[in-house]
Amino acid sequence: MSRSKKRGRPTAQESANRDLGLTICKQEAEIDELRNIIKERDNAIVGYKAVISYLEFQHGMKESQ
Repeated sequence: MSRSKKRGRPTAQESANRDLGLTICKQEAEIDELRNIIKERDNAIVGYKAVISYLEFQHGMKESQ
């Protein structure tokens, strides 16, 4: 359904659609930021595990794999 472009105040539905779109964009940005934080922490955990494994092996607490 096509409607001619009008000037003036947007309808309640148009305002709601715009607000919903803005909210979704904001949430997508927050999700991306959280994904990056998770990746950073996951990489740190992997690094710490490697260091712990190395130290355990060096001190004879762990058998060679």
